[in-house]
Amino acid sequence: MYHNIVIKQFLHTVHFYDILASMNQIALSFDLEFWYNSELLKKELSSVDIGAFDDRVILQTEKIIELLKNNNAHATFFVLGKLAEKYPALIKSVADAGHEIASHGYSHTALPKLTPESFETEIIKSKTILESITGKSVTGFRAPAFSLTPATSWAIPILIKHGFKYDSSIFPSRLSHYGHGTALLEPYRISADNIYHSDTASRLLEIPTAIIQYFHIRIPISGGIYFRALPYWLFRVLLRKHLATRPALLYFHPHEFDTTITSYVPSSPMEYKKKLLYMNYSSASAKLANLLHDFNGVSIEKYYDIV
Repeated sequence: MYHNIVIKQFLHTVHFYDILASMNQIALSFDLEFWYNSELLKKELSSVDIGAFDDRVILQTEKIIELLKNNNAHATFFVLGKLAEKYPALIKSVADAGHEIASHGYSHTALPKLTPESFETEIIKSKTILESITGKSVTGFRAPAFSLTPATSWAIPILIKHGFKYDSSIFPSRLSHYGHGTALLEPYRISADNIYHSDTASRLLEIPTAIIQYFHIRIPISGGIYFRALPYWLFRVLLRKHLATRPALLYFHPHEFDTTITSYVPSSPMEYKKKLLYMNYSSASAKLANLLHDFNGVSIEKYYDIV
């Protein structure tokens, strides 16, 4: 009788820690692109020779890989095909460190500016480059600027056609220049007929970024500027509340942790854009270190058990 009580107590404790561990686990992702790919900078840089800029991508990515290693964390890197073409050794080192490599397209062109034909060309090119570098299948995709919309739902069957198993191109909160205020908050099998609806027959899993909802208000806690703008203690509270109800996917960019990047960006007549883009860069690395200490970061394919 006593032994049965001990065994039941042990199993209850194990179950408790399983639940606790799952609530402490987050999916980490990094959009591995050039700092000058930002949508906020495209107009300002349209007449500038981008080739004259320092990419700075190797230094910042290596710092992130080291930080992840020190915290026994892993992530998914959505890699731009053009960047992989230029720095194949960097992408190989990311993959060799145990991180998932996924596609961020080839040229960082938002979907509305592509046709189905040009998108398919980009997807094939990006996938071929990444798989030739890593020797592993690429099954995840994120559109530049979260630009999957009802008007660009033609991308879904193309992704399925080329072996993609999941997409992470929907930001489920409406903002000034992107996002969807009525999109589902949970991962779902996305319908090509209506991207806001689940289709159990679909072979493509849609994984939206983390959004916490209070009544009808959706608050982004997805990473990026939302991570940098909030005090870390508040971000942690909101993230834990989110994890109590659904899984969480966060995203970042390597240039967000480059404290000297502002000196490389030309002055703009719309200087507020620059201030918004680089808000709290000086504290971003320390906040990311805190996040990795407080939460167990894993890749998307592991977090959602995508095989």
